[in-house]
Amino acid sequence: AVLFVWSVMRFVGHRLLSREGLLIVLLFFSLIATREVIETGQTTLFVLACMMLALVVGPSSQSIGGILLGMALSKYSLTFPGALYFLHKRWYRGFTVSIGVQLVGLLILAVITQTPPPIILAENLRMMLMHRQMPGLHLSATLLNGGGLATSIAGIALSAGLVILLGFWYRSAYGRGQLADIVLLVIVMQWNLLVLPHRRYDHVAEIVFLVLMILWTGSDSGWRFGKRTTIGLQLFAALAASVWIFPLYYLLGEHLYMNLFASCSL
Repeated sequence: AVLFVWSVMRFVGHRLLSREGLLIVLLFFSLIATREVIETGQTTLFVLACMMLALVVGPSSQSIGGILLGMALSKYSLTFPGALYFLHKRWYRGFTVSIGVQLVGLLILAVITQTPPPIILAENLRMMLMHRQMPGLHLSATLLNGGGLATSIAGIALSAGLVILLGFWYRSAYGRGQLADIVLLVIVMQWNLLVLPHRRYDHVAEIVFLVLMILWTGSDSGWRFGKRTTIGLQLFAALAASVWIFPLYYLLGEHLYMNLFASCSL
């Protein structure tokens, strides 16, 4: 958990051993998702730490970054934004290495289990489809629950619209530089949490968004917002953090709580 937070801080260009770093560590360990992922022993923390370390190491060593990304892709439904970031930065060698790591892992698993690789891949696909029917905090289980085919169409349409908007934004003057790259990664990670099947423990990834709000809405940050906009962003971040931290389901009931949780992510 500490390694994950440290790598996030390094990725955005700040030190963990600072006042803001201490605040972010305490905030991270306060998230319900963090407590849940540690309690259940999910691999989420491990793969996210590998992904963020890959993004930190990538500029200096694509090969090592690719190995780390390859391990992270063992939970591809959560960490594929890291692979997209590699492609976006044109770290093609690192991306190729990451795919190679996954292929080696697949072959080792096939030998150990005496199972042909195509059957392993088919089983992974079956598990992913099965998770779509399970409770979670994604849109099809919360805000768009019960819509059937309309839910799938809405998810595809919203995703396509987001891609188009991001394309126009990235071609503008605001979509350039390292700051824009980080914002782009955060947007894709947030959308990933909403459109693919994820349980609450996967929402430890929300800390990356909160880090941006804490570090980059100050007067000396990379943003160029007015005072009212900055205050509005900070108030929303505080609201979202409170929803992601406190057990509000005791007060609101599970249905309303899940919709509020997903709304903040959205």
